[in-house]
Amino acid sequence: MSTSKHAIPTIKFDGKKWEEYDYELKSCLLISGCKHLIEAPFGQQNVVGRPSQVATLSGTSQTAHVAITAAADGFPAFACTETTTASDVTTWDTLNAKGLGILKVSISFAVAQCLPTGADGESLLKCYYTIRNRYRQVTASSTSIECHRYFTTIFDDTKPFTEQIDILDEIYSRIVAAGMTISDPLRAMRYLSALPLSYDSIRETIGSSIDANLAGIKPNEVRTRILAAETLRNGSTLEPGIAAIHRPSKNNSKVNCNWCSVANHTEAECKRKHVQKMSKDDARADVQRVRKERAKEREEKQGGSTNAANASLSTFSEPRYCL
Repeated sequence: MSTSKHAIPTIKFDGKKWEEYDYELKSCLLISGCKHLIEAPFGQQNVVGRPSQVATLSGTSQTAHVAITAAADGFPAFACTETTTASDVTTWDTLNAKGLGILKVSISFAVAQCLPTGADGESLLKCYYTIRNRYRQVTASSTSIECHRYFTTIFDDTKPFTEQIDILDEIYSRIVAAGMTISDPLRAMRYLSALPLSYDSIRETIGSSIDANLAGIKPNEVRTRILAAETLRNGSTLEPGIAAIHRPSKNNSKVNCNWCSVANHTEAECKRKHVQKMSKDDARADVQRVRKERAKEREEKQGGSTNAANASLSTFSEPRYCL
């Protein structure tokens, strides 16, 4: 990235009109090639942190390892990538110094008094967010942006969900700080709706298990189950109860469930037991109820013909999977 261009905000920030100053500052940092040091580039979730120079890449197949520092205390998450090239570190330091210079010449002496000291005082990221956290006023415009981001975020299944949920929780905290309310059930549903398409079956499984108690569902409960599903998909072991919920169905055409009595799945895969939390008696009674309802539907579709209904019942076979 070229580091030759630079621009200075026309506004001298004195603690007022943060939104106007912030817009100009970011525009100048963009022109100067430094904006990615305070704001995640388009299509990415983390700010670009200072590269870590190493002799040999530690990642598998010589892929650079990326260390993520989680978002906290008003500062965003940032990623530091390994590099074996000293010039990568030098380039980042040059951009950081340039961005820091742009920021410092565009603020008043009074505002500069709040800047951090020591190593943090030499970081564009730390200085920018220190000023931002102190002087930014929560406005309808900024809150609407946070709300849009909160309700449209979709997780990336190639990256750990823990970090992405933490970022979503940070946005939630800012929305609440603005005086708005998001209920626990809605937060829990937001976790589910943020799952990518590859997790559709997991979303449906978790969703079906909380239908009966939607108003009482807790975000941490859904978070735990999502992370458990992610762990299972990545090949790690889980306790049998959780694993049974998410385990892919096998060809069990010659087995009967010992819990609900339905054929073609085992007790370990029984959704009535593990998802709907039914007792054995309730599960079997529910099976009979569903069978009667389906028989009635077939009879109605065939015009109420008794013979047709009997013929349908005589050829009725057990469903392949748990009802």
